[in-house]
Amino acid sequence: MPELNFTGILSNQQAQNPNFYNWNRVYMRYCDGSSFTSDVEKVDRDNNLYYRGARVFNAIVEELMSIGMKDAQNALLSGCSAGGLASILHCDKFHAYFSPSTRVKCVSDAGFFPHVMPHINTPIFIVNSAYDKWQISNMFATNESDPNGKFTKCKKDLNECSTTQLKRLQDFRSDFLGTVSSVIKSSAEGMFINTCYAHCQIDKATWFAKATSKLDDKTIAEAVGDWFYDKNKFQKIDTEHVDPHYC
Repeated sequence: MPELNFTGILSNQQAQNPNFYNWNRVYMRYCDGSSFTSDVEKVDRDNNLYYRGARVFNAIVEELMSIGMKDAQNALLSGCSAGGLASILHCDKFHAYFSPSTRVKCVSDAGFFPHVMPHINTPIFIVNSAYDKWQISNMFATNESDPNGKFTKCKKDLNECSTTQLKRLQDFRSDFLGTVSSVIKSSAEGMFINTCYAHCQIDKATWFAKATSKLDDKTIAEAVGDWFYDKNKFQKIDTEHVDPHYC
């Protein structure tokens, strides 16, 4: 099996990951195409596929509990993109594995789904760009909706965006901010919404970047760490940058 070099929230370097560097870390490889929710008994005969991601999730967590995780004082379920959605969907179920005395929370990076959040009781921290690169490329300005390719250069290089295209992106940002603000209401929840033109930030250098991705003079790592350990609440949106930028 090839070696995985963990970075960001999974890094074991204190300088890069000051709050979680000395934790036990488990990487749960995404495998089922539905954020570990599928549980179909019948096998897809055409492709010989088993859609049973929910069973995979349960089996992994139960194995971890059996070898010591049940004694944890702190536990954090995190993920980005489809894994970010999985962190929301399984947050309460993950929490239920532990004793009431264990601090259990979840972090969703680039996986915000507004219709799911109100149904989750466990504290969740949302990390997201208001200009999520994957959403813009695959949902907002798709190749099908842009048959003449007018948005192609803009999506690849922000410097190529016209004034009209930037205005459309700003409208996308406004819609997203309106949605996330209407959903994140509990003081137990956290959010770090920047304007980096990026998709997934907690597993990269942006996790502890000192400059371009900071909000309220805090890195994502510092904001999540303070929130997890109940040092400070953190619900911040980047209002300084109206346009997307590289971080």
